[in-house]
Amino acid sequence: MFRIDRKHPFPPDIHLATVRGTLRYIEDDMRRVPAFERIAAALQDAIREIDAAEAKSPPRLTDGVVTHARFVPFRRPSAD
Repeated sequence: MFRIDRKHPFPPDIHLATVRGTLRYIEDDMRRVPAFERIAAALQDAIREIDAAEAKSPPRLTDGVVTHARFVPFRRPSAD
């Protein structure tokens, strides 16, 4: 469970590029299913909101430490 650090309660450090990448991956899957077009559109709206938030305040460095994370989707090996 997420726990807020009481020394630095807000804003939480969120790596928006990782969130954007994850949403794009999910959005791509949703676009492949015609019944999920509205979900894909909602995810695209969320991605635009992330872009707008980053434009207003670029990511900040905390204590000179840069962390990097990225979403790596699981792919089942082909049955060849």
